[in-house]
This record gives sequence, structure tokens and C-alpha cells, in this order.
Amino acid sequence: VEALEFKRALFGFFPSYKAAPLRARIDRVLHFGDSSGLQSPLSFGGFGAMLRHLPRISGLLHSALAFQASPNGDSRLLRRDALAKANPYQPALSVAWLFQRAMSPPIPTTRARGKSEKMESQLVNRVLGTTFREMDRMGESVLRPFLQDVVQAGGLSRTLLAMVAADPVLVVQVVGRVGVGAVVEWYAHYMALLAYCILSRAAGPGL
Repeated sequence: VEALEFKRALFGFFPSYKAAPLRARIDRVLHFGDSSGLQSPLSFGGFGAMLRHLPRISGLLHSALAFQASPNGDSRLLRRDALAKANPYQPALSVAWLFQRAMSPPIPTTRARGKSEKMESQLVNRVLGTTFREMDRMGESVLRPFLQDVVQAGGLSRTLLAMVAADPVLVVQVVGRVGVGAVVEWYAHYMALLAYCILSRAAGPGL
């Protein structure tokens, strides 16, 4: 027994959906919590996401069930096309997907182990280190929204520019890793995030 060497193995899996949040595809079935992809699994997934959306989702379901139970009601609000509107498009969530892609090393094959696997882990650590170092340098107004998975256009833009200035080689490596096509697709969501922020400010806090 004295010769045994105990080692602790820690594994984790976070569901991450590119087309998040997931829309209902079956009548009377609504995705919720981690299964919905309503929040980024890297910062605010699981139980926290469920609590954040609980009042909104429970209110919507109460209205749908109450309408069905009313004298002139039916089940139209429980159909998949109606339930899909409970989890609308969120550009702030879609832009976070690229960070998840860049910081998620692929499962290595037998030939890919060794040096290439070590390089992948180093790239992930560099992305994490550079991102949080620059956000911390810019202050809580940038760091806190990211940790709470409330990505904002201003903070995201400042962080990206700071990363380019701090480590331009890293940015090139990330683009090469995720692919140009993914970056182009991400840019469309980034522009949507800018548009949403502009419209939100124009509408005012009362919206």
C-alpha cells in the first residue's frame, strides 16, 4: 500500500452551442438551464443561468397555460413556434461563442498527442491570460460584465483592441485556429451587438 501513488483526475464538460440559445423544436417542450444555451458555459452557466431567466420563463409559461385553460383558449402558445420565441436571438451570447471556440482544445487523437497537445494547452492559457489581464487593467466596468455573461459592445471592443496591442501574434494564432469563416460569421454577430446597444440607448431605460 505504501508504494501506491494516488493521483486525482478532474474532468468537466460544458455544453456549448454555436446557434444559441436553442429554440424549441417540439410542441410543449422548452429548453431550460444548461440545455437551453441561454448563457455562456465559460462564465455563467448552469444554476446561475436558470435563476437569471426563471422569472421571465415562469411568467411566459404561466401565461401560456392560463390561455389554454381559459374558456376560449387553446394550446397555440404551447406549440414549438410560440415556445421558440421564449429564447430569442442574443448577439451578446453569439459573440461569446468565438471565445469558447478559441479556448476549447479539441479532443486529441493518438497521433495528435504530445507536442501538438502541449501547444494547444499553451494557446488556451495565453488566450485566457491575455484576455483577463487586459480586462483587469481596464477596470471593473469591463471585467464584471464579462464575468456575469453580460457582454457589452463597448467593453468587448476595448478588450479586443487591447489584446491586439498586447499580443498581436496571439490574435493571428487564434484566427488560424478557429478559421477565417468563423471569424467572418462572428463579425456579423458583433455588428448586431453594436446595433442592439445603439437601439437600447436610443430607446432609453424605460424600454
